[in-house]
Amino acid sequence: MESKPKSKPKDYPNKDVHVYHLRLLTLISKGDREAFELLYNEFHGRLYIYLKKRYQDEHIIHDILQDIFIAIWRGASGYSGKSSVAAWIFSIARNKVTDVIRLKYKRNEEMNDGGAAIGMMTDSMSSTDFSEIVSTQLTLQNVVSKMPIDMQELISLVFVHGFSYKEVSEIMAIPEGTVKSRMYSLKKFVKKEIEIGGELGDGYPM
Repeated sequence: MESKPKSKPKDYPNKDVHVYHLRLLTLISKGDREAFELLYNEFHGRLYIYLKKRYQDEHIIHDILQDIFIAIWRGASGYSGKSSVAAWIFSIARNKVTDVIRLKYKRNEEMNDGGAAIGMMTDSMSSTDFSEIVSTQLTLQNVVSKMPIDMQELISLVFVHGFSYKEVSEIMAIPEGTVKSRMYSLKKFVKKEIEIGGELGDGYPM
């Protein structure tokens, strides 16, 4: 019988977190409810933050979270290993959001970043490019909040959840090169808009 990983993810070196998640998923595929609970505790908060950026209705968030974890329980044996477990789970989450929009909650709700992505984005910007032009996080938040939802999602996945460009490409189902080019364009756009005071003018180039 395969032993359950006892250490918490934070006790693992970064490169081994995927191994921890993979062990849990393997046990879940065999019907292990304790492993499922560990994985639930590991990802529930992260997924809640991800969904909260798109929805303000707690009932909708609760329903989607439930659907996500049901899909994880049922689909664990089908995990291919082509992406990290975290990227696989966030791909499920994104698909469930799409399903909700299409089938049940067809409405347009604004994404609310709550400042988290803004702070992370500011921290990640090189001093050469941004320190002299980013006067306040509020200005940056104003710029980001008016971007298309897909761009806000990209910012959240990179700066809040810490996914690599490769993982983001898997979650959003777009080529990795597209992620890189969008991030490059995003930084140029943000720099330009902040220089003119955060007024979007003609809006983000689609």
